[in-house]
Amino acid sequence: MNDINNSFGKGSVTRLGGAGGALVETFPSGCLTLDIALGGGLPKGRIVEIYGPESSGKTTLALHAIAEVQVHYVSKLLFCTYMNYAGTITDVHSLLVSPFPFLGWGWESRLEKKLGGNAMLVDAEHVFDPAYSKALGVDVENLIVCQPDNGEMALEIADRMCRSGAVDLICIDSVSALTPRAEIEGEIGMQQMGLQARLMSQALRKMSGNASKAGCTLIFLNQIRYKIGVYYGNPEVTSGGIALKFFASVRLEIRPIGKIKSVKGDEEIGLKVRVRVQKSKVSRPYKQAEFEIIFGEGVSKLGCVLDCAEIMDIVLKKGSWYSYADQRLGQGRDRALQYLKENPLLSEEVEKMVRSAMAEGVGHVGSSYMKLTPPQHEDEDIFHEMQRE
Repeated sequence: MNDINNSFGKGSVTRLGGAGGALVETFPSGCLTLDIALGGGLPKGRIVEIYGPESSGKTTLALHAIAEVQVHYVSKLLFCTYMNYAGTITDVHSLLVSPFPFLGWGWESRLEKKLGGNAMLVDAEHVFDPAYSKALGVDVENLIVCQPDNGEMALEIADRMCRSGAVDLICIDSVSALTPRAEIEGEIGMQQMGLQARLMSQALRKMSGNASKAGCTLIFLNQIRYKIGVYYGNPEVTSGGIALKFFASVRLEIRPIGKIKSVKGDEEIGLKVRVRVQKSKVSRPYKQAEFEIIFGEGVSKLGCVLDCAEIMDIVLKKGSWYSYADQRLGQGRDRALQYLKENPLLSEEVEKMVRSAMAEGVGHVGSSYMKLTPPQHEDEDIFHEMQRE
């Protein structure tokens, strides 16, 4: 091992136990129900793909992730009891770096460190809305925005920013808008077979390793296309080839499942969406999370808190009434949400209870709400249809 490290550089070959990189760090996605489905949040230093039909909330979900990266809190559990005697905390820096500095049996306190990261948005579609992003909590003044002329320029800039180590999150919106230079310089109607797929494949081969070394998360937003001549199975396919499916550690499929109407019922004020974890290398896949997106406001955080609190039995529901401890919140979900909105101190208390339960490792809560569904394979559907005929 020493000979290899001398030839190829220090750290080329190392033992996994001494490397300290066995655990995958995560950061919040901006939606509590989605964090539970993901097993904690979006992974750092990995590639994430979010795809779905038009107006389903892909950009909104990415902007919430950007807002969380710019300002978010990482909570570490401090073990105050070591074996049979009370231990004294001497090294605060080691507590911030190490996830479990003591091997004790109980914990009483919590340390929170505020981390402000840098985020970059590659706006290949040229439709970035600063006012909407600011309403979602994005610091638009410090957000790095790039509106590239072609796909090669977009991916090269993203790769350079990733290698610099100064950016914690890069969002590319979207893969379908990454137009190759040859296609732009050519005429409309010219055949360019597999040009975008080769571009994405080459870029991902370079960017995946650089993102892992720099700890930079890459979020690719993708659109849906339809294959021609598919009579059995799912005709939907994402653009940009299949390389992104292999390189992505997490693939999220987002779809609208309903619309939210106002109290009077005369206008639509939002969407009810479902996110399905189609692939995950860092947690259990095929889980689902449902949440609400309010037009002009983004993900309804109070709705996510109430849903998670109901799952964890922090807020009890008897019939149609919601209650927290000995206090009734209201009859029906809408009235309970309105009560929490009018009482911010109570909503903060419920949110703290939910986050502390998540930090304690309440893993079983995902089984009831985040439905585990089997994967769908087009080849199996076609095979069964042929057998019936």
